[in-house]
Amino acid sequence: MQHRRPFVLLLVAVLALGAVYIFGQSSAPKNSIPVSDTHLATIEPSAYRAVNPAKPPLKQAVAHIRRHGASNTLPAPLPPPGTPLTQVYDELKSRADAGDSAAASRLYHDVRDCFAAKRLQRTLPMLMQTSIHLKADGKDSARAQVIQESVLRMTEGQYKFSQQQHAICAGLSDNQIDSVTPIALQAANLGDARALGCYVGSNLDYMPGLLNHPEWLIQFKQNALALAQHGVTQGNWLAVHALTQAYMGNASGFLLTQATGPDPAKAFAYMQLEKLGDPDA
Repeated sequence: MQHRRPFVLLLVAVLALGAVYIFGQSSAPKNSIPVSDTHLATIEPSAYRAVNPAKPPLKQAVAHIRRHGASNTLPAPLPPPGTPLTQVYDELKSRADAGDSAAASRLYHDVRDCFAAKRLQRTLPMLMQTSIHLKADGKDSARAQVIQESVLRMTEGQYKFSQQQHAICAGLSDNQIDSVTPIALQAANLGDARALGCYVGSNLDYMPGLLNHPEWLIQFKQNALALAQHGVTQGNWLAVHALTQAYMGNASGFLLTQATGPDPAKAFAYMQLEKLGDPDA
């Protein structure tokens, strides 16, 4: 069993890391501080200018309102939480396509959770088997027991999550669930910080349907870097972390790395920026 332990621990770590991205941990670390525009302007001046175009003068905005009027129409309410997604998918998608940011965000989070539940149906049996067979002899027995208990708790939590999503996700087609990638891009463009962080931190394991939709990779290449840089200006620490990993160039399957290429100087700069957000990191 000794020679299998590194593999087992690696498997547990990979599954746990996947859960971090899927289930949406907080986008800001503890003790985090806002990211100022100065930080990005210092690291990448050209990127700062690209995502912070000059604002139009106030008189232009006033003239626009005079020409077109100011809308007093409130957006339609979202469907009640927990509504089966098959009943509201088309409505939410239509509203998102029309620029409704609330609908785009709701659609993203629901589809993301359904994708997570679908993935767990495949990974939970393997994780359960791992937790059952995770044993050790001699001096490592106490450590192995701690790891086993941790894996069991994680397995139980993910099983409960999967069961909770059943009513919401039942009846969704694979195509609808696999559309989580373009839906995340849409929600990110409409201001959802969590969608932005998850999109720019994507890897091939969490971008389903690529063989049927290679254009999604083209969209990623065209949008991911600018979104990540914009996320930094908005105080999105998931975006900061993604850029750190991308410029380090050592994350296997991490797509943003292919958009940035390795750059030790920028990797160090973003790493220092992460330190500002979480001094204990």
